[in-house]
Amino acid sequence: MGIVVQRNVEKRMNTIMFGVTAFVPIAALGFVMLFLQGTAIDCIVLLMLLFSVIVRLLERRLGHLAKYFYTCIFPVAGAILVAVTNDGKFGAISQTYLFGLILAIAYYEVRVVYVNAIATLGANLVGILLFPESYQKIHSYVVWIFIAIVYAMSVVAALLIAGNTKKLFASVEREEQKMEDVLKDVKSAFEGLKGSSNQIYGTLDSFELLSKDIVGSTAAISDSADIQSKEVQGSLSIFSELEDRILQSENSVGETVRNMDILQEKNNQGITSIHQLSEGFEKNLRATEQATDEMAALSEKTASIGEIVESINSITSQTNLLALNAAIEAARAGEAGKGFAVVADEISALSAQSSEATTRIEDILDEITRGVDHAREIMDGNRKIVVDSNDKLKDTIDVFHNMLASSQTVVKVADKLKQELKGVIAIKDSLLTSMQTLSSMLQKSSEATEGISSTTEEQATAVQEIVQSMEKVQASMDRLANVLEGSGE
Repeated sequence: MGIVVQRNVEKRMNTIMFGVTAFVPIAALGFVMLFLQGTAIDCIVLLMLLFSVIVRLLERRLGHLAKYFYTCIFPVAGAILVAVTNDGKFGAISQTYLFGLILAIAYYEVRVVYVNAIATLGANLVGILLFPESYQKIHSYVVWIFIAIVYAMSVVAALLIAGNTKKLFASVEREEQKMEDVLKDVKSAFEGLKGSSNQIYGTLDSFELLSKDIVGSTAAISDSADIQSKEVQGSLSIFSELEDRILQSENSVGETVRNMDILQEKNNQGITSIHQLSEGFEKNLRATEQATDEMAALSEKTASIGEIVESINSITSQTNLLALNAAIEAARAGEAGKGFAVVADEISALSAQSSEATTRIEDILDEITRGVDHAREIMDGNRKIVVDSNDKLKDTIDVFHNMLASSQTVVKVADKLKQELKGVIAIKDSLLTSMQTLSSMLQKSSEATEGISSTTEEQATAVQEIVQSMEKVQASMDRLANVLEGSGE
């Protein structure tokens, strides 16, 4: 039993004992005076009241000992009453002893029962030995022995009751302590769960905002990719027109070269140079196919295409120079050089058309470059969200070198023009392949961004549902917290 509870029980029982020990002597004296023709000596019963008042006044000083004095009032005052009165009128004193024993049990302490039993048996045993006649006027010795046996049995029962009751209270107290410990553990676990729930809720809220940002960014990238795809389609149309004109020029130059087969041996050096140039172009084509990152590849592709356009401008300048040399040689040859003059005019016209086409390509490339730069700016802003896939590509084209300075004969000029046309065709094919690759990459990029946008929107919806569920869980946890706090109090 807890100290506070025990003190409360002891205080309450002391009050009850004071009331009983004060009331019983008054009631007994009144009964004897009214019905048994009591005398003045019978007022000695009020000694119980005197003892009760004295203990009450000293109760605070006595502290926990007061209960032992209260439980001794009945047996001590009873023995004095029997011995002094010597008239046998207080025959119910033995029942009073049993009543006092019952009150001692209510303290729920074995020691109180022991003190009451010792006081009762001791005081009355001394009284019987010193005042046998007074005790015989109340009961015979046989009856007193029987009363003593019954009282002893009652003491044993009282001890069992008090002991078991105290054990029961101790067990209940231990269970209450266990319940308090369990409630503390539950509260502690609940606080941890509540903290984790708040953290998860905050993380989901941040993820929801991040998903919305990703949706907006991917939508912007998708729009930019669509614009770039349209620009590339326009470039492909220009390349198709350029291809037709180059084929016409190639046919004209080819017809002239076929008439000059006898001069093929003199053109070996030029053919070897063109082969080297072709190998360089093939290296460029293989290098452009190694792109692994879409947006970075777009940027590098446009840069590579710009370099190729510069190469075409360089070749166009070389072609103009060669056409000028051919015209000079044709003028020197006179009538024999008129055929070469026609070829030179065709080459000059082709050079002008190539220059015009490259100018248009440069304009388109500028627009594509701006679009690619815009896309790169968007991707740079989202590099923490989207995997950075822009790896730099190596330069894929080496500038044509070792060009023949001039030709000493018209045949060499014509053959050189043919080889230059083949070079232009190769460049055109490279540009066409690059544009087609660029268009395919733009299409894939657009599809990928649309897929990312759709997936991100679905994730945002799912996260919103999770957030709503977490809000419900949070509300339930708050209610549980209130219940636990109420039970703890």
